Amino acid sequence: MASQPYSQNYIPLQPLGGPQQHPIQQQGARQQPPIQPDAKNHRKSSCSCWPFRRKNHHHAPKKTLPWPFRHVGINVHIALQVAIMSTIAGLWADSRRNYGIASVLPTPTSPFEGGSSGVLLWTYSLLWTALPAFLMARYTEVFASTLTALKSVQIILEMCRPSPQLRETVCTKCNQVHQWRWKWVPLPLVLKYRHLAKLPRRPKANPGETILLDYDSIAYSIPIWNSWRSYKNHHYLLSLCMFVKFLLTLTGGLAAAILAVANVGLESTVPLRRPADLDGWALSLSSTSASLRPATDVVSATVNNGADLIPWTTATHAFRPFYYDTQGNSDRSRYNLTGFTSGYSATLDCKLLDPVALSAANGITMKGKVGQDGQVTVTFTDRGCNVRKFVDVLDVAKNYFKTWSETTCEGDSGRYRYGFIAGVSSTTSPIGLDNFTIASCVPTFWNSSTLVTVTGPSNAVNLKKGNSVSAMTLVSSEKFELDAARSFIENMPLYAVADPDEQLHMDTLGRLTYDNAVQSNPNSPLNPGTVIPSFEVIFGAVFVAMSALFAFHDDTSTSGDLGGILSTPQNRLFVVWQPALAVLIIMAIALLVVLYIAFVWVPKSKETLLENQELVDGVLLGYAMVASQSEDLRRYIDVVRQEALEEEVARRGGAPPTGASPAAGWWKTAGEDSEEKVLEEVDLVEFARKRRELNEQWECALEGGKIRLRRRPSR
Repeated sequence: MASQPYSQNYIPLQPLGGPQQHPIQQQGARQQPPIQPDAKNHRKSSCSCWPFRRKNHHHAPKKTLPWPFRHVGINVHIALQVAIMSTIAGLWADSRRNYGIASVLPTPTSPFEGGSSGVLLWTYSLLWTALPAFLMARYTEVFASTLTALKSVQIILEMCRPSPQLRETVCTKCNQVHQWRWKWVPLPLVLKYRHLAKLPRRPKANPGETILLDYDSIAYSIPIWNSWRSYKNHHYLLSLCMFVKFLLTLTGGLAAAILAVANVGLESTVPLRRPADLDGWALSLSSTSASLRPATDVVSATVNNGADLIPWTTATHAFRPFYYDTQGNSDRSRYNLTGFTSGYSATLDCKLLDPVALSAANGITMKGKVGQDGQVTVTFTDRGCNVRKFVDVLDVAKNYFKTWSETTCEGDSGRYRYGFIAGVSSTTSPIGLDNFTIASCVPTFWNSSTLVTVTGPSNAVNLKKGNSVSAMTLVSSEKFELDAARSFIENMPLYAVADPDEQLHMDTLGRLTYDNAVQSNPNSPLNPGTVIPSFEVIFGAVFVAMSALFAFHDDTSTSGDLGGILSTPQNRLFVVWQPALAVLIIMAIALLVVLYIAFVWVPKSKETLLENQELVDGVLLGYAMVASQSEDLRRYIDVVRQEALEEEVARRGGAPPTGASPAAGWWKTAGEDSEEKVLEEVDLVEFARKRRELNEQWECALEGGKIRLRRRPSR
């Protein structure tokens, strides 16, 4: 049997207005009674997966706002902003409070350094570099969705906006109606009175602000420039959102720099110990083991030649060692140890004697002849101490610097004197020496309470190794009597230095002083203003080196616990405040914008947007539905086409009549057989944008769901 046409087998659905009879029923066919569904089993039969029945989605959708403007979208957006700002602020506060967020392993410079562990550490470091940038990039997309939704509805709001309502008042001076308007002045923004006639109200929107405006075009894709153009279009909120979007694009790089690793000292309080036999300087410096030779060698290396200082010393102080019990772990990494201890030092109070006055008082005499070997004797009294010393003058020597000591003085100035006699060989001087300098000094020994920080692995095995003093703070100082002072001062002039050429006739301390003075004044090292400060520096340095080498024992016994600070170097993760503050400021601006949208803009614009849902959805079909109902829009398009056609024909050398309809065929003078071929190379949208009479002299508004376009009345 041949099949019937499709139209005869098709049974149309019943319209919403009510049931209609099928054509067969209209011809008198027997009608079957309608089947009444079982109310009890209807729910089961409506879906095969009962009771997990799917919801019926075939009802007409309700009009809703775009997702970024709904309550859920706004709440999620604000929650993200608050979470990001709270996290950055919390990490910043924790970094400042705990001296870093956490301890991390050192990151290799390359993922291929150190094998598999290097790859792991390098990947682990991405947590504080790439992850913050990734999260800020994702939030930027969230804000961009709000900006996109705002772009899609801006044209609707522009076409639906009413004429501005201004506050009016009566001027008491001229009795005329004035309006309040903001006006920029050099001083801060103030309100100014201006006459009503001089302030025309802003007219209805024109096509250039509505149907010809496309914020998604390339022209509005340039950062900052798109914000400025939006501002010129009086779309202030959209302009601000575009600027904030540009700022948020910068937060990706800033977020990657928020967290950084730095090697710092992590401080903790630990018990410190020190040797028990140091009080009173039990070890006498006069013992056979306490030679000054190692001390003078140390001074020559450190003070005169710039070598590193020996442990537990500075240039002026020797410190009583202390240590932190590492419980047998002598292989500990380097760290800083800070604690209070005793610091010992020695100073000289020197007095320069006048050789001329001594010679006049027969205080300087010479045995022998000038130019030959002889001996110069010096006799004087310094602050109650009688001193008589001599220096041998050799015919081959050129420079002389001999130190001397006196340990039997009486009086209030102390029992000890330490000084020097210096000069340059001369055949014209009565005593055979020019630049003859005599100095007598009173030594003083000091015991200071000092806060000392040492660096290095300190343990009970050997207190003298590896602990260099990195910082020192004097708390108090007092004089003390050194038990070994007598032997120390008596033995110092006895250490001699051998000079094969015998050009320098000096002892060991004299040679150290002379070399130090040469560094300060190479041309005249024996000048009193140069040599006396050098002499004081060398004396104090020798005492410090002697004390550090021999006065302190390596003893594991203790004299009680002291409180100290242990600072171990660790890699800590810190929050860098500059990029963190920049991100917080940008996020705060974005939060204020979103709050304004949520509490001011959405309530004011919600009704308008819901009434024009077709355009809010931003689908081409929605635009077509609104445009198809607008006769004004079709008339505007015809005007655009005709003016563009006239201009193109004139450009090609034709002669279009003014105001004539294209139906007359005048466009054929352009050499084409249809209007479309004449206009196929013309951008009609750009043509309408640039023509002032098509762009600014027409009004564009939404009225009753239709786009209304009319020419503005001429003034």
